[in-house]
Amino acid sequence: MGVLLTQLLSGLLLIVHWLCCIWYLMIQNKGAWVPPKDTGKTPIDENLPWTRSDFYESGNFSKYLTVFYYAILAVVGNDLSPRGTL
Repeated sequence: MGVLLTQLLSGLLLIVHWLCCIWYLMIQNKGAWVPPKDTGKTPIDENLPWTRSDFYESGNFSKYLTVFYYAILAVVGNDLSPRGTL
């Protein structure tokens, strides 16, 4: 039973990691995506309201954790509204 649970959790973490990597590849360009937690910040470009974020100035580990968090939310069915043109 413990081995089966470990395999299930490992598989789930692997799927979330792949989603995280795909998501990050899609949003590499600065301003392509703003985490919903940052929508209250002032915009980088006033004409593009979705460019509000300090996400792109963060370190790689911080970026990975942010995208990983939102990938988990996507897997469990949380509503993620679009924030950019992509």
